[in-house]
Amino acid sequence: MNRSEKKRPDLFKRLNAHYRVVFIDDESLEEVASLSLTKSKIYMLFSSMFVVIVTITLIVLFFTPLKFYIPGYGSDANRVEVVKMKRVVDSLNVQVTNQQKVTENLKAVIIGDFSGIKDTMMLDPEKIAAEDMKSILPSVQTIRQQVIPEKLNKNRKR
Repeated sequence: MNRSEKKRPDLFKRLNAHYRVVFIDDESLEEVASLSLTKSKIYMLFSSMFVVIVTITLIVLFFTPLKFYIPGYGSDANRVEVVKMKRVVDSLNVQVTNQQKVTENLKAVIIGDFSGIKDTMMLDPEKIAAEDMKSILPSVQTIRQQVIPEKLNKNRKR
């Protein structure tokens, strides 16, 4: 305990101990400048220089266009625009991948290497009955009965 108590006063004494810095010209050995300094003065000088440099840097960053280069700093309009652009890019990316899949499938079908599920059936003409076709298309007589009176009406109007 005695040693720690002794070191504290020594530390404070050393902070206030005076040191002389002398600048001497080598050729003439003439004293150019002389400074009387203490460790506390040097500490105050460097800490005040640090505060001034930080203050100048912050002023330059906040009051000039350099602030837009700081990540996360920007206006809300820019942020909204970036979000919209990101959504557009994402949707375009999905469309491009889908288009690539379609072109790959078309190439496989054209070459004949398609191995997927076939969604069509080969139709056998012998199995198709005339009755099935009648259910799809009207009979020839019905079409003639509808078309012939229309032609006659047109000829009469001329």
